[in-house]
Amino acid sequence: MAKKKKSKRSDYIGYLLFKTILFALRSLPLALSRCFCVKLGRLAFKLDKKHREITQKNLALSFPDKTEEEILKMSKEVFYNLGLTLFDYVRMPTFNSANYKEHFEFEGIEHIKAAKKRGKGAILLSAHICCWELLVAHCLEFDGESAGLGKDLHNPYVNKYVKEMRRSYGAEVLETRHSIRRVMKLLKSGGYVLALLDQNTHKHEAELVDFFGRKAATQYFVALLALKLDMSIVPMFMSRVGKDKYKIIYRKPCEFNITGDRKQDIHHITQVLTKVIEDEIRLRPAEWFWVHNRWKGA
Repeated sequence: MAKKKKSKRSDYIGYLLFKTILFALRSLPLALSRCFCVKLGRLAFKLDKKHREITQKNLALSFPDKTEEEILKMSKEVFYNLGLTLFDYVRMPTFNSANYKEHFEFEGIEHIKAAKKRGKGAILLSAHICCWELLVAHCLEFDGESAGLGKDLHNPYVNKYVKEMRRSYGAEVLETRHSIRRVMKLLKSGGYVLALLDQNTHKHEAELVDFFGRKAATQYFVALLALKLDMSIVPMFMSRVGKDKYKIIYRKPCEFNITGDRKQDIHHITQVLTKVIEDEIRLRPAEWFWVHNRWKGA
């Protein structure tokens, strides 16, 4: 009991620190806040040995043709991007339905429209690339219910705060393993479900597929949904356009060779989706979340 109380207390202290940092950064002029966040990212590269080593190992194994110097340079760029991502999150409350067009561009909208013409909703496939939290701006541009799939954060207070921020954009937040009925109902009614499919997951809920030349445990829930509901899967990724604007990019809906063998089809779909994400990361590798140990579950 004492240990549980201590855990709750430390979680709350962590939350207060988190809120204090956000408040301080939001109180600064925009240019100064951005500069400070970038410096935090660079400082993290120097001080956070654990995640620096994970990043360098992941990059070296994923880009075997790169030299040590090139891997070091890429690793520094990853942490620089994480600093920018913090800045993007700091700005998040300033975007709303009245001003979002000043800050967001949308590319490939025809792919969303094509999916909607089928009379159903769409699964939006994405990854932790660039400022992924701002993908919820999709809800400001398109009508229809939207939800994001994900796991709860370890800190319950921070988790509640992040969920409320996403909901302020109109995005419902659903825990993957406990929301199957809600997800299916939303998709059947023409809504959107966003799934970031680039994180390690438990073996009992995963397909082992190739990702940068290595096996990676990948959540198969999205493949199951697509197969069961005959649902379009539209890749959607975030990109920065200069210092003050962002672009949400919709790619062509994914195509699959369905055989009728359920097990084989789920594996095939999961592999296709993972390859789409890998191809996107290769376009701008420093913007992916390399600090995560993606391959530990294989």
